[in-house]
Amino acid sequence: MPRYFYEKNYEIRSYDCNYLGRVNPLSLFNFMQDLASIHAEKLGFSVQHLMEKKMTWVLSRIHLKIEKIAYWKDQLQGRTWPCRRQGRFAMRDFRLTDLRGETVALTSSSWMVLDLDKRVPLKLENLGDIDYFAQEERALQDDFSPLPVPESFEAEKSFRVRFSDLDINHHVNHVAYIDWG
Repeated sequence: MPRYFYEKNYEIRSYDCNYLGRVNPLSLFNFMQDLASIHAEKLGFSVQHLMEKKMTWVLSRIHLKIEKIAYWKDQLQGRTWPCRRQGRFAMRDFRLTDLRGETVALTSSSWMVLDLDKRVPLKLENLGDIDYFAQEERALQDDFSPLPVPESFEAEKSFRVRFSDLDINHHVNHVAYIDWG
């Protein structure tokens, strides 16, 4: 397997499931975050590596498509790869399959590199070797076109940020945002 791709197996544990024993989508997002973190480290642009240069990754958009329900004690194989660039955004895709090779979930995500001091997006060229973002394979065909701006808001909800919601960037982790929904 070329180094542009990374694979890791996961067992769905009881705490990854709802009361019916079905995997919780939050657990799928955590598996994918784990895959991306390990792979970025192997490629030389992990959060820890970037923080040494006063930079970090932030998730901009993510699209998850669940094809099949997985259950407690099922084994999943996760696969991830950086797949393309779109301006200042780096796309990373994921595929989770069961042991029979059947697709459980497909995900496309869009990430930015942020200057930690100025809190502004940086060009991807600041990472060094960006040839990784030239893969043709996509899990989902999503170019993350801009979302429309709502004309009005019908509902508003406040959230209290807990320490457990924060990640190593000192931001609310994207999985916590999803959990708040």
